[in-house]
Amino acid sequence: MSKITIKDVAKEAGVSVSTVSRALSKPENVKKEYVKKVLKAAEKLNYTPSITAQNLKGKLNNIGVILNANTDESFLSPYLSEVLRGIMTITQQKHYFIQLLSCERSAEKTKELISLYNSGRVDGFILLSSKLDDMFIKSFVENDVKFIINGNVYDENLINKVYTVDTLNEEDSFLAVSYLIKLGHRKIAMVNSSAEFTVNYERYMGYKRALSENNIEEDKEIILETGDSIESITSIVRGLLLKRGDITAIFCKNDIKARIVMNIADELGIKIPEELSIVGHNDTYMSEIAKPKLTTVKVPIYEMGVELAERLMLLLNGTEVEKRKIFETELKLKDSCAKIKL
Repeated sequence: MSKITIKDVAKEAGVSVSTVSRALSKPENVKKEYVKKVLKAAEKLNYTPSITAQNLKGKLNNIGVILNANTDESFLSPYLSEVLRGIMTITQQKHYFIQLLSCERSAEKTKELISLYNSGRVDGFILLSSKLDDMFIKSFVENDVKFIINGNVYDENLINKVYTVDTLNEEDSFLAVSYLIKLGHRKIAMVNSSAEFTVNYERYMGYKRALSENNIEEDKEIILETGDSIESITSIVRGLLLKRGDITAIFCKNDIKARIVMNIADELGIKIPEELSIVGHNDTYMSEIAKPKLTTVKVPIYEMGVELAERLMLLLNGTEVEKRKIFETELKLKDSCAKIKL
């Protein structure tokens, strides 16, 4: 489905393009019956008057960057600040603006985003996360929206229709957990977020594969899905550590969660790495300020932000690019892990 234009509204309403324009901009100068027809047609077609046209056809050069709905925690994320830094490096060079959009995935929000695009208020979107079943992505494809994803897509009907930038998250976590297993750990907990999101699902699958390939039975009780707030992580992880004294290592979805886990361990008198080994993910500044320094998976976050923006700019200019770009990662060994004491 292509962008809805004023011509489409005129055809639906059975009036001229100029009548549609006047009915939407100066309805007092148009017969009421025509205004009603135009408004009915515009609503049916989900048409919003183009700001580009309203501003003397001046190009707005706006990119919508879609965040998860939990804005407070999102803006505390070192990952977000670094990926935005990469995006803004390119948008500033190309004289584009970015509009941050905090959106819960819902039918209402999906409609709002499509309207935002069709009106010309944004030229395209960068989606900073993806779900296994993602209504934003489905709707964007159906409505021919220009967009790119920092994430992955599993819907077979969409895989060849979308553009993604990501790392091999499953492989990342597989290597991290395999490292802990080589150190002798067998009771390895995971602190994750909702597996509805592809990044979290993939990191869980890597964790699961590492256990399976080393003949370690998966223990569902020590696989945690927490919210992103400090309160949520602290409450759930503290409860686990108090209940399960057999846990000797924890793999965390990101460095923030790992840093919070380290604080909890310290409060409970659990020594790191002597009594508990911890691995994070992303290698943000959080891993450096932690004491001891956090072993983590290094992700080129800034470079991914640059790539997201560059590829979207090419798509906006009608240039075809490869559907998927994968960045390499590496496990950075620091001071938060040790061989298990027998």
